[in-house]
Amino acid sequence: MHGRVPQLPLGVLRPCLEALPRDGRELLLAYYATGDGAGKIEGRQRLARKHGLSANALRRRVQRLRDRVEACLRERHVFPGRLT
Repeated sequence: MHGRVPQLPLGVLRPCLEALPRDGRELLLAYYATGDGAGKIEGRQRLARKHGLSANALRRRVQRLRDRVEACLRERHVFPGRLT
């Protein structure tokens, strides 16, 4: 189930993003910078190919990175729920 993700200021997210390995952080940011609509799909397919991953493997890797950011935010008492 996908709900609305709260918009958090970059200053709040930065420490949690910086806690990720550089390649993971770059992948996560690139994944969400692919645009929207058909452009988003094509952008994510290119990103998957660039990293030698299937689209499904890319989604799983990004989800694990999101889980780590989410856990960091919870530890910092920034967001108590689940980001979807």
